[in-house]
Amino acid sequence: MMTKTAGGYIAVIVVLLMGAISVTCGKMRVTADEVRTELQGHIPLGSPSSLVLERLDSLRIEHSPFDSVAHQVDAIIRETARSATVRTDVKARFVFDSMGTLVAIQAKEVYTGP
Repeated sequence: MMTKTAGGYIAVIVVLLMGAISVTCGKMRVTADEVRTELQGHIPLGSPSSLVLERLDSLRIEHSPFDSVAHQVDAIIRETARSATVRTDVKARFVFDSMGTLVAIQAKEVYTGP
């Protein structure tokens, strides 16, 4: 029969507390690089602007219309992380060539707070 030591009980309590804290503190952090990688998996380079807009809609990602002058679409993924005072969003920019073909996906973190 195995018996638990005081150290074993403390370890279990620490793990349970960490789980409770992570649940109450909100989402896990998602970085701009992770968002860009995920977007590239759903929207490959070379896609036409119409497909990019369709995919963003299907992923329920808030976005601008295609800007035919700047050759881009801007999108935002809200609340990819949160602390007690700061919310992190990821802004993505889809860059197109003059023919409307996707040539790059850029992503950066934007912080809001007091």
